[in-house]
Amino acid sequence: MRLARELNIGRNKMHQLTQEIDFPVRSANGMWDVAAVRRWMKQHKANGNGSDRELLQGELLRVKLERERYQLAESRKATREEIRAEFASVFLSAMQTIRGSLDRMSGQLAPQFEGRTAREIRHIWRERQRQTFNEIAAAFNKRTGATVKVEDTASNLVQFAAAGS
Repeated sequence: MRLARELNIGRNKMHQLTQEIDFPVRSANGMWDVAAVRRWMKQHKANGNGSDRELLQGELLRVKLERERYQLAESRKATREEIRAEFASVFLSAMQTIRGSLDRMSGQLAPQFEGRTAREIRHIWRERQRQTFNEIAAAFNKRTGATVKVEDTASNLVQFAAAGS
């Protein structure tokens, strides 16, 4: 199998090639004409990578794979755009709801604050703020089908006694 080494192909491939009908035959002394074999391989594009049919099948698979990758990338891109558009719509709606609620709060609560202490104003404001955030969460849940619950952050606070009390 010195011919296989000379042609830089494997023994199995060499055996396959020698089975072809028109493959060059050995000379009378049993030696191969390497130049004739190379010419034959060039004519048949048998460079050790397979027959013409195998090469075409490989190329077809590469083209199909490339097309599938392209379609997958386009599908991902379209999905991302849909998600972005939906998120932007929901976000904008939430922002408009928050802004409207805050604008209404200042007008509705200002008269209630008159003559109240800072602590009372804070309590009224926080209660109205909690109601507003719950309304926003309910609207968001209705629009998206999600389940968002507004947690009261004040419950996370722990009162400490002042030093020396």
